[in-house]
Amino acid sequence: MTGVFVMHVNNHANRKSFKTMTSKERKKTQPSYTVVGIFEDNTIKFGVAQCNKEDSFCKKEGREIAIKKAMAQEALQVPEHILTNKKFGTYFLTKAKRLIK
Repeated sequence: MTGVFVMHVNNHANRKSFKTMTSKERKKTQPSYTVVGIFEDNTIKFGVAQCNKEDSFCKKEGREIAIKKAMAQEALQVPEHILTNKKFGTYFLTKAKRLIK
């Protein structure tokens, strides 16, 4: 299987500008993330892009950065039960969530 999976975690949605927040509100803000998984020949490479709290979240930029980071990583072998049952999406989401915690 060959393919690219992308997960965006937008913690910037529905909030006011960072510049207009009080210091208490700024401390509570969370960064946003884009995680990419590139499946190729029974292996996967992961890349993570983190958006600064003060910047605007952009899916396109996050995806481009995360893909570049994934390409530079060493590939991990995908477990046989994932390949047999074709659970690539579930496998990607499980691993991606762990990467951003």
